[in-house]
Amino acid sequence: MAGRHRVRREAMKDRRGYPIEGPYGRGPPMRPLPHPAMLEEELEMQRAEIRTLLADNRRLVEYRMMLQLEVGAAKEEIHRMNVAFSDIRAEEEMQSRELYEVQKLTCVRKELTTKVQTLTQDLARLQSDNGPASLVFVFIFLS
Repeated sequence: MAGRHRVRREAMKDRRGYPIEGPYGRGPPMRPLPHPAMLEEELEMQRAEIRTLLADNRRLVEYRMMLQLEVGAAKEEIHRMNVAFSDIRAEEEMQSRELYEVQKLTCVRKELTTKVQTLTQDLARLQSDNGPASLVFVFIFLS
């Protein structure tokens, strides 16, 4: 097993380290070189393919740059919209507070109106009961 995948010394004799060529050598037989015109044609096809790939690459780079610009513009627009939303929320909150204050003042006004009506009714009752002397008393009491 120690000699597995190794070339025998006799096969290398007189070859100065190179394996034997021909049907008795190890490995696939060497195929003949193609005609130079065929090599030139294949080389020209590869060059054309390289030019096509370069053009595609340039186009993709330009498209990527355009997309990056659009993403930047979209991020700026989102930022502006967030600022606008914050302003709108602050305005709504301020209006809500104002509405609460108005409702509170309306409630206080209703209470005061009710108290004034009660006092007016009491005054009218006292005037009818006591006459002009009670008017002086109420005037002094309210002052």
